[in-house]
Amino acid sequence: MTEKNNGISGFAYANNNPILFTDPFGLDTVRANNNNTPVYKNDVIKFDNGNTATASMNEVTVTAQRNNNQQESTSNGFIYGIGDGLNFLGDNNISTRGKFEGATSGTSIASQYFRQTSLGQAKTPRWLFKNLPKRVGVAGYSMPLRSNNLGAVMGRSVPLLGKGFIGVSAGMSIYNVANSENKVQAITREGGGWAGAYAGAEGGAYIGAGIGAWFGGAGAVPGAVIGGIIGGGAGYFAGAEAGEAVYNKTQE
Repeated sequence: MTEKNNGISGFAYANNNPILFTDPFGLDTVRANNNNTPVYKNDVIKFDNGNTATASMNEVTVTAQRNNNQQESTSNGFIYGIGDGLNFLGDNNISTRGKFEGATSGTSIASQYFRQTSLGQAKTPRWLFKNLPKRVGVAGYSMPLRSNNLGAVMGRSVPLLGKGFIGVSAGMSIYNVANSENKVQAITREGGGWAGAYAGAEGGAYIGAGIGAWFGGAGAVPGAVIGGIIGGGAGYFAGAEAGEAVYNKTQE
């Protein structure tokens, strides 16, 4: 109706005078006190003053966007993958000989790597040695950290850093659930994401370390981290999508 009321802004309801005028269908203004009642028939509104307006509308499709989008899922998986890759490097799954009784059995890829570098030939500075805790963790589950050998300290720090990244990933998942309108759906999605990230990061770190070691012993370190990142990101995304698909199936 713009051509019939070109002197009035489309944002001015009822000519800016809602006491004298009304706009019953949002299409044209009529006086409120002259019995000028509009008649609606066959998608056409006819006013007593002869004006007409079409009331039909085109079909409208409304879609919703999920809060936990693909980018969030993948970034959370990447962070988990970094942590899992570092944990893989820090696992004491390599057998060793000559350790004292009561010492942690075995050694890790990270410890072996750092002991072979110049850090492995250096002593831990006295100030650092005095301030480092002997072990880090809780009763029944702790890891050694202090050592006279700086390379050993670096190697033992790797899994601690990995657990820190996994803690960040867990915090992101908790945040996603807390801010989701559908808590059950969010929990299902995050649970699937974590399962997928664990499987993907473990496999990726193992494959990456193997490929890296094939190019050179030191290559196992970046290979495991890169493999963990790729596997964790892909696994988290796939697991989250699978978890949401399971939830949607239960709602049918």
